Amino acid sequence: MNNESYSIDDLQWFIKIAEAGSLSRASRQLDVPKSTLSRRLARMETAAGVSLVKRNTRAFALTDAGQRLLDGTGPLIHKLNAVTQEVFSQDQTPGGRVRLAASATFGKVVLLPLVTEYLLQHEHLELDVKLSNRHVNIVEEGIDLAVRIGELADSSLKARAIGTVRPALFASPAYASQYGLPQHPGELSAHAGLLQSKEAAEIKLHSRTRTARGLLRSRLVIGPSDALVAPTLDGLGIAVLPEFQAAPLVASGQLLRVLEGWHMSALKVQLIYPTQRHQSPTVRALMAFLAEQIPKRLKTLSI
Repeated sequence: MNNESYSIDDLQWFIKIAEAGSLSRASRQLDVPKSTLSRRLARMETAAGVSLVKRNTRAFALTDAGQRLLDGTGPLIHKLNAVTQEVFSQDQTPGGRVRLAASATFGKVVLLPLVTEYLLQHEHLELDVKLSNRHVNIVEEGIDLAVRIGELADSSLKARAIGTVRPALFASPAYASQYGLPQHPGELSAHAGLLQSKEAAEIKLHSRTRTARGLLRSRLVIGPSDALVAPTLDGLGIAVLPEFQAAPLVASGQLLRVLEGWHMSALKVQLIYPTQRHQSPTVRALMAFLAEQIPKRLKTLSI
């Protein structure tokens, strides 16, 4: 190691750059100029007397020394941050900015009312909410917390299951009056299907005693599920919609539940967050609120 000194702060920046996977990605996640991060990294390398990052390839990669430094100090720095933040913020109310992500339909129907309620309770908090039906890379895009439906495929993320949602079949009274409704999954093939994908035409349904499959005749394929609501109300066909989305329309008589004695498989609702990123008390408080309130909100939207 050279005589030039480095600080714990320099080490922290190195770990953030290494965990982000590139200077550019770290710059986006941390909202810090790339030039600033490059200077911090160079100072750390000068102090260590070795290269920590390979610079002879287009892809970002740590040198052996850089990997050893990350493996050896990363857990210690994360523990240091966790302890100091917990101690320093014991008496603080949630504040600062939190980046939150969810699918568009779930976000608008379930999450947005809860977000509004939470912000009214915490005037110093800013929520940056991304509602999108594309797969959001929460690490690359600097998301602190995401709500996802279904199984978690990315093992680099942590997940906390907080509830379930269930899709179901719905049609309008006008459609039922003109075409009737199926009484068994095998009768679905005689009906027009309004679907988010062609693959969704095959429906697996469960009753108390058996499992059966039905096949809707694709009439309209469009997504997300928001786009299916209007044509379903207009009587174009039978749609597969989340129960939480259709519940208010069923309650008002605008939609009918199809095949009431049968149900589709439930999907997990999970809170997702990066494994390596330390959670601030503000993020933990929001997670606790959502873990408690999302199941309650879903219960009010069940059928």
